[in-house]
Amino acid sequence: MSIKVFIFIDNIRPDENWLGLVQIFQNCSIESHIAIVGSVDKKYQQYLPPNISICKKAKVKDIRKGDIIFGMPSKYLLLKIINIVFTKNIFINIGPGKIKKAIGIYKHPEKKIKNKIFEFVKYLMPHNYYLAADFEDAMYLATAYGRDINFYLPIGLPKSVHIALEFSQRREKIKIGVLFAPTHRWEGEVSVISKWLANDVFVNKLSNDYDIFYNNHPDEDNWETCESVIKTRELSSAFWKDIDVLVTDYSSIAHDFLSAGGKHIINIITDLSQFEKHQGKSPLPLNKQFPGVLCTTKDEFIHTLNNIKPSKKEIDIKDFSDLWIRRILSLRKK
Repeated sequence: MSIKVFIFIDNIRPDENWLGLVQIFQNCSIESHIAIVGSVDKKYQQYLPPNISICKKAKVKDIRKGDIIFGMPSKYLLLKIINIVFTKNIFINIGPGKIKKAIGIYKHPEKKIKNKIFEFVKYLMPHNYYLAADFEDAMYLATAYGRDINFYLPIGLPKSVHIALEFSQRREKIKIGVLFAPTHRWEGEVSVISKWLANDVFVNKLSNDYDIFYNNHPDEDNWETCESVIKTRELSSAFWKDIDVLVTDYSSIAHDFLSAGGKHIINIITDLSQFEKHQGKSPLPLNKQFPGVLCTTKDEFIHTLNNIKPSKKEIDIKDFSDLWIRRILSLRKK
């Protein structure tokens, strides 16, 4: 069996998701022909097999021959409508990560109808299916947006495969790598984690034993940290190779880290009530929102971090890739 796959990378974020797609199809036992549509940054060339096709635009006649199409823009809506009756393409949208925060009717109950219409038009309507991190994620999405649960595929996000493969390339080093990755805030507000990393006393206290990395969320303004902090606005593969511990707050990155084989997560939730006031209250219980250890003070965090012994679990990428693709192919019309 051979399948044709189109990946519209400009419509998929973060980049780890489309890189993970390429690696899934590379590692599976099913023969596949991949066409990447969009502009590929030079730094990602190392992950692309020599036989992969790359083009800036795709013709409708070619897309119609595809078996699975990921992240296709809404300008191809007519093709998707035609697909309902005449073809067997599988269209799939990919969100940035597992949803933990309040969304849909939970974020603004007073705008229930408006929210449903907006989300439907924005990206749900043009795709046959939407990837979910797991069944819990699918249930939450379906409830929040009022969609049929079968619209969501709880088979995991492809970026977990990319991160897992980067973990397997870990370099030998003396210090423990700690990634601080807070989610974005409302206008004018800065996360507690970001403020900590601008404090020389706090950073100096950690820098003797830890390599400190900071991911400045792409939806936030650039935040100045202490000089010894290694910063990025985009989590490149080079960073994942060095990470032993993840420190976050309300970001979906915690699930990415966990599902890719990471084991040590510390959640800083000192401003939980304030965050919920502005962003809405998630219906998920705390243990579902925050995998790992919860900390509410700086001292509690330092104590937790100092008691961690780095370790990780191995992920069988080949078996995962085969099951992942076969689950999608089972959706094809007979």
